[in-house]
Amino acid sequence: MNKDYYIWAWREHYSDCECIIARDFNSVLHNNDPVAKCVISFINNCSLVSNDDLFLDQKIDTYVNLSLCQNSQIDYILVSKDNDVANFYVIIKSDTTRHHVV
Repeated sequence: MNKDYYIWAWREHYSDCECIIARDFNSVLHNNDPVAKCVISFINNCSLVSNDDLFLDQKIDTYVNLSLCQNSQIDYILVSKDNDVANFYVIIKSDTTRHHVV
């Protein structure tokens, strides 16, 4: 079985616990593709919220490849209790043409 299934099962089993999940989902959630639909289903079914939805000024691209002229937001931090998050910042390490959030 794939590790995403185990994460989902763990979250359902311990639904009364608070959690933080940080992950490169390799999917742009506002797209209508099967992977995005699965991730959105996981977020909704597990009552999670993405930090970039809590702090809209941090809703920025987390993948940039200048040589391919590609960019997207594919890295997410999900939390179970949005009122426990005081701040959230995306820090980009840009020492290469391809970078992810760090």
